[in-house]
Amino acid sequence: MGRSRSLVSGLHLTEGQARKEKKLAAPVMFMAHFGMGFLAKVMHQKLSLGQCMAVAIAPDMLFYLAVMATSRESLVYNGSLAGKSLPFTYTFPVSHSLGVMMALALTLAVLAKRYSARDLTVALGLALSHFILDGLSHRDPLPLVPWAHSPGLDVLGWGLVDKRLPLFFGELTLFFAGYMAYDSITHVHHSSVRSLALHKPSGYPPLHYLIAAVLFIHCFLMSGPVSEHVDPRLYTFVLGLLTILPIFLATLVDQGRVSDIVLSEADHKIR
Repeated sequence: MGRSRSLVSGLHLTEGQARKEKKLAAPVMFMAHFGMGFLAKVMHQKLSLGQCMAVAIAPDMLFYLAVMATSRESLVYNGSLAGKSLPFTYTFPVSHSLGVMMALALTLAVLAKRYSARDLTVALGLALSHFILDGLSHRDPLPLVPWAHSPGLDVLGWGLVDKRLPLFFGELTLFFAGYMAYDSITHVHHSSVRSLALHKPSGYPPLHYLIAAVLFIHCFLMSGPVSEHVDPRLYTFVLGLLTILPIFLATLVDQGRVSDIVLSEADHKIR
């Protein structure tokens, strides 16, 4: 029976073990992060939905950059990124340590000129949610700080990635809970006194475009192992471009909608 070699651990796996590892790793934590982005917008309606989505998924984008900067020889194909390419936590401990996630969230908030205590609290909450959700799904515990892998500092790592249906429906529930909450507190602009007072033009994409994009990318991630003949850096580059799409759509969708709190302020100005 043939054997495959893990370039990171140096361990040899039988072909059957490698196939099983890839099959088990197929589910991935992805759309739940966008669900948290919706919920963050609901909690702080003056934030842009695009900003919330960007902070929610930022650790994964940093991870993709780390992958693309890594030599092919350092990558394996039976890791935990949707069973397609990479050893997730310990090969790139920077992007998914809690400390770096929080620092990244604060950096993005400052770059977006969101300096208030509420802005920064929401950003940190999104970072913490990403850490918890990924910690629940991945087999290996996530570090609190980069490269600190002592048992006293590593938490979670529950391995829900091996429980395909519970993980998928759990993510689906969280994603649509966030979507419905956002849909309930925002409204599409119409040619009305309110819209004119807010200087909000029409013509933005509908919300279901964003929902479709996230579901499509999630299904792409779950589609099965990539061929070992495909450079994982190329795959990750494509995945990064796809992940930018929901952020872009979220920005446009949110510009075409108005939240209850903004409508209330507009009504007060009109009076």
